[in-house]
Amino acid sequence: MDSKDYRRWRFVSRALSVVGGVVFLIGLFSEGSASRTALFWAGGAAFFVGVAVAVIMLKCPVCGDRLPAAWLKECPHCGADLRDI
Repeated sequence: MDSKDYRRWRFVSRALSVVGGVVFLIGLFSEGSASRTALFWAGGAAFFVGVAVAVIMLKCPVCGDRLPAAWLKECPHCGADLRDI
């Protein structure tokens, strides 16, 4: 995985997680029962898809090993700086 793919998958996982979390909270605190349930489940699903994308797709662009978390500043396997990538 090159640095362009790493940045793209990191963005996708963060965007899905944030948008899913916001939609989940809107569904949690809205008043209509049908729309509340739909927003609640759609937001929760989007959040967990974002987490799954991070777990499956985020790999170090230098050594190729999976990263245990999306917010790391350096690879725990090879020590590559992930902030500049």
